[in-house]
Order: sequence, then structure tokens, then C-alpha cells
Amino acid sequence: MELDVKDNSNSILNKLVGNRVILNFDYDNYYDMDIEYQGKVKVLHIDDEFIKVEVTKGKQKINKLIDMNLVSSIKVIEEDK
Repeated sequence: MELDVKDNSNSILNKLVGNRVILNFDYDNYYDMDIEYQGKVKVLHIDDEFIKVEVTKGKQKINKLIDMNLVSSIKVIEEDK
């Protein structure tokens, strides 16, 4: 499932909280970002302006705040529960 994040329908975006996703970025506006977390991340908070994600590197968990203007799409990962 892919969602257009430029669509301001917050009710859809809020359903992503707690899910693991893959973020794709708008490379025209991509500048000085840590590209190491371009993979599976957990959504902690999301709104029209920012997305807060949890990145796992080994045993370390890091929280990142990303400007939504840089995100072109979000792909939800279905995991075994």
C-alpha cells in the first residue's frame, strides 16, 4: 500500500503510527539528510509537517524527525505477528 503524503488527509496518516514502513524521498529537495535510515523504520508520530520515526541500528534505537516535504511516499510493511 502506498499513500500520497502530499494529500493532507490526517486520518489516513495517523493510521501509520506504530507500523513499520519504508520511506521514499523527493530527491529534488533532499539535502544534508542522514541516508543511513532509508529502510525499515517505525512510525512514532506523523502529521502534515513532520514524521517522527524510530530507526534500529544493531541494538541501538534512534529517533529521527523528518520534514514531510521531503517524503514522496510511504510503503507499509506487513510483518508476521
